[in-house]
Amino acid sequence: MSERSQSFPPSSGILSDPSGPVPAPDSLRGHLVALENGQVLIGEDLRGQKDVDDYVFRISEYLERSGKPGALKIVYIPDRLLSDLLRTIHPPTDATETFYGNEFADGFDLFSEEENPETSGEPEPKRKNEEPDDRLPAPGSVPGKPSPESGGSPSISGQKNLIGEPLECLSSPREGTPSLFRAPAEIAPTVLLFSDGRFYVSREHRDNQHVNYYYRHFVPELWSKVYTDRPVPRPQFVSYEALRKIRREHFPEELPGDVYQAEGDEARKVMEIIRDAIRKRASDIHIRIEKDRTRVLYRIHGWLKPVQTLTHEEGERLARIVYNTMLDSSGRDTMFSDKKPQDGQFRQDYLPRGVFNIREFHAPTLGAGLGTVTMVLRLQYGSGGEAAQVTDIDTLGYDARHLAQIRFLMGLSHGIILFAGPMGSGKSTSMAAVLAIVLSMNPVEEGRGLHLVTLEDPPEYVIPSASQIAVPGGKFSDVLGRIMRFDANILMIGEIRDEATAEKAIEGAMSGHVVYSTVHSNDVLSIPRRLDGLKVRRDLLADPTIFRGMICQRLVPVLCRECRMTFRESEQSALVSEDLNNRIAGAGISPEEIFFRRKDGCQTCESQGIVGRTVVAEILLPDQEILDLVSGGRMTEAWRYFSEVLGGRTMMDHAIDKIQAGDVDPRDVESRLGWLHKGYLDRKTLQGIVGGFS
Repeated sequence: MSERSQSFPPSSGILSDPSGPVPAPDSLRGHLVALENGQVLIGEDLRGQKDVDDYVFRISEYLERSGKPGALKIVYIPDRLLSDLLRTIHPPTDATETFYGNEFADGFDLFSEEENPETSGEPEPKRKNEEPDDRLPAPGSVPGKPSPESGGSPSISGQKNLIGEPLECLSSPREGTPSLFRAPAEIAPTVLLFSDGRFYVSREHRDNQHVNYYYRHFVPELWSKVYTDRPVPRPQFVSYEALRKIRREHFPEELPGDVYQAEGDEARKVMEIIRDAIRKRASDIHIRIEKDRTRVLYRIHGWLKPVQTLTHEEGERLARIVYNTMLDSSGRDTMFSDKKPQDGQFRQDYLPRGVFNIREFHAPTLGAGLGTVTMVLRLQYGSGGEAAQVTDIDTLGYDARHLAQIRFLMGLSHGIILFAGPMGSGKSTSMAAVLAIVLSMNPVEEGRGLHLVTLEDPPEYVIPSASQIAVPGGKFSDVLGRIMRFDANILMIGEIRDEATAEKAIEGAMSGHVVYSTVHSNDVLSIPRRLDGLKVRRDLLADPTIFRGMICQRLVPVLCRECRMTFRESEQSALVSEDLNNRIAGAGISPEEIFFRRKDGCQTCESQGIVGRTVVAEILLPDQEILDLVSGGRMTEAWRYFSEVLGGRTMMDHAIDKIQAGDVDPRDVESRLGWLHKGYLDRKTLQGIVGGFS
């Protein structure tokens, strides 16, 4: 065997493994590595020891029996490098021992100052009198394709590299292929080292200490020992997008939608969790990294449900993989931190079928830097990378009076219509359903169409014939000033969350547009007060020709009719407390009308006891009197006027109707709206509820 083939990395295994053909004795385990190609890498401190000489003699005998006489080659390397090498070959099962690079190796710098790749984000300049390195493609070229300068031929998967060996990715080898240069799972997606010496590093991740150690120390030191006849690879810094493109160019079998398969078990685990959550129609995934464990929970029909428990270390690795490799890199920190809140959105090639967007947010819990973090993934459903289709408004849960009021609002030619409620209350779903009907009432095909322009972060639903504009970061006020020249009849703003957006929305309503938007508010009469907090002028807040309609709502779980429990069954199961019984009676609900959720459910509801969620709402078509009362802070009088003069019904009134229809569990209503009561919550009603606890 030639010297060149002797120096090539192993292709079929490690001789010194306990299960290998020549296992190393216990005294040497962890201090040397014997490779199938005849190389024996030994820690420098063992030079000259008798047990090392004995073991090398056994390796020599094995190579002779295997038809490889003369292949033996002994290389002494620093213990630190050998330790890191062993950890890449056999990642420890205890995640706390996972190799992240020697964080204290900065004292050793392989590169001189003039060629240190950390000094610039651009490819390094050639030194004087230096011959071009034929191993590296020209700047801007795509590996695997001929360079204009070199006129070389493509080198793709399945072809030979420059020394006649099959081209392999050493940093992320295929499953079952050993590699001395395997990058740890946490950084594997950010580096790409090929067996022909080409070496790419993500520019966005270059300052990470683990990536930094890999390209500055681990690869150069080990390469000089393993490939004694080849120059040390010099990293080229490219964008993360380009890095992923290079991988796909070389390994076309890794389809874009499945590229995460090359990026470690943690990425596959994350995708399994997301797909399972999609199958169960979860709206959110919580990954709670606690001191001694990690809990994964799904929010299904508004309730959090634990689905699996992992170790603390597993959860930490999952969170890092999500943030460091799966999120769009624009507008966010480059690396995960457990010391501050961070957020982002998933990259398109990591979105499974069934969702068009996933938002990520995480923050430290129990104090920064303690390793306890909660990460929330918000699933936004759609298909094929597109937003979901709008839902028929008649199926959302509004009652007949609500629908009549909404249809009145659909015919307005100017003014603001606001949907309110906390996150997850169905505001965007209801607003999209209303707007879809408005456009269908004015078809473009008949020559009387309307132009609807939406500003969203990002668009959640496909509204036919609308111009839907994504506004990254939700900075709607930056776009609203120019949108007025977009020839729009109707404007939809994803959310009014700041003073500038509120001001622009009112300007639009006063200039002949209908403006739809959402706000976060507790109830329908708190909507003007919420806008007052955003510095909207009070004379404008009290103008019913500007504020035309206000809708506040919640979503309440719908009981499975196949397994729901009657009041009597629930009493026998001790589900009905005495104070709940008192509130049910105080609300005028007959026990025969009430049903409760069965904890374990049935086959029909997939063991959940609930089959969906329904809207409970209150709608205000304001007049001058009620706006004056609200702007003057006379809320009790305003609620009385809403109920007695305007004939308004509160969300609680609507929920009680659904309890009496057997559609919802009274306990679920209380979890969303507070204690059961009839009408608005005045002093007398409040005293009655408190008295029920005594």
